[in-house]
Amino acid sequence: GKAGGLLLALLSGSREYTDEKLSEAFRLSGLSHVLALSGMHLSIFSGFALNVTNKIFGKKKSVIFSIFFVLFFVWFAGFSPSLFRALLCFLIIAFSEYLSIDISMLSVLSLSFLLQIIFRSDDVNSVSFILSYSALTGIILLSDFFYKFFSYILIKKFSEGFSVSLSAQVFTSMITAKIFKIISPTGIIASVFTSDLFNIFLISGFILVLLSLLFPPLINVSGLLLNYIYIIIEKVVIFFAQVKPIVFN
Repeated sequence: GKAGGLLLALLSGSREYTDEKLSEAFRLSGLSHVLALSGMHLSIFSGFALNVTNKIFGKKKSVIFSIFFVLFFVWFAGFSPSLFRALLCFLIIAFSEYLSIDISMLSVLSLSFLLQIIFRSDDVNSVSFILSYSALTGIILLSDFFYKFFSYILIKKFSEGFSVSLSAQVFTSMITAKIFKIISPTGIIASVFTSDLFNIFLISGFILVLLSLLFPPLINVSGLLLNYIYIIIEKVVIFFAQVKPIVFN
C-alpha cells in the first residue's frame, strides 16, 4: 500500500508510487531531502550493519561486512551524486578505522570531493551534488558551535538534532532559495522530530521485506505493521507542512 510506496522511495529514490499529497507535504515542511537518496539513508544502513555485526564478528570484521552491505545498498539504489558522495565518505572512514588512522571529517569530505570530481566530473553540475557537499560542510564547521548554545536550553538528544539540522540549513538555504525559489521555516524543527521515525520506518521496512521474501505468509502482517508507522509519519509531516513556506518570485 502507501507504506510500500514510501519505502520504495527511501530505498531507491523512485517516487512514482509515493502518495502525491504526502510528497507535497514533504516539500512544504522542508523534508524533501528525506526522499532524495543521500548520506542519511546510507548512514542508517551502515550504522545498522555495524551494530548487528560488531557483537558477532568484532570491530574490524564488522567494518568489512558493513562495506559489502553498503555497496549492495548503493548498487540497488543507484549511484546518484549525493549517494556517491556518501559512499566515498563511508569508504574513506571505514578504511581509516580499519588501518587505525585518525582522520578529521573535513579531510574525509575534502578527499571525497577530489575523488568525485576526478571520477565523475559531470556530478558538479548536479543540484544534489551541490546541496550534499554544502550541507555536510555546514554540519562539520558549525554543529559544535550550535551545540554549545542549544545544550544550555535543551536535552542532549534535541540539542544535537537542532545543531545538525541548523548547520546544514545555514549552508543550503540560500542555494535552495536560488534554485527552488522556496525556504521552509519549519524544516529545522521537522527534521529533528521526524528523524527517528524515518530511521524506524526504513530499518523496519528493510527487515520486513527480507522476512516476507523468506516467509511469504508474513507479507500481510508486515504490511499492516509498516502502514501503522506510515500513518504516524504522514500525520507528523502534514502537521509541519501547515506552516506556509517562504516563496521567492
